[in-house]
Amino acid sequence: MPPEGDLSAEETVQYYFEQYSQKNQSKMESVVAPRMRGVVYDLHNLNYVNLLSCSEETEQENIDFDENWYANAYQVTMVHVEFDINYKNGYGAGFQNGVYNWEYYLAKKSEDAPWLIVMWGNG
Repeated sequence: MPPEGDLSAEETVQYYFEQYSQKNQSKMESVVAPRMRGVVYDLHNLNYVNLLSCSEETEQENIDFDENWYANAYQVTMVHVEFDINYKNGYGAGFQNGVYNWEYYLAKKSEDAPWLIVMWGNG
């Protein structure tokens, strides 16, 4: 379960990466939309993942949100993320060791609902 209180979109992504670095998939998935849960992260081979930067997109027109990711969203946003990831064998979960710049898309079902990560990918 994510921490008590309302997390901003950026804080939601930060929490996700904190749990990722602790190899806690159930807590990671507590801030991920149901359709994105169950991803293979190869956590047993993960040496580390470090969130280097995280910033929410301020221009709504730059957010290319697909309604198929999360239908009838009350609000959507995108968070630009830079992270460094390292696996024991040099790769894992579709990553080679190195630094990545990705976008994380988040949505809320209602004004009072928590932000959920609904999609991510290379930016």
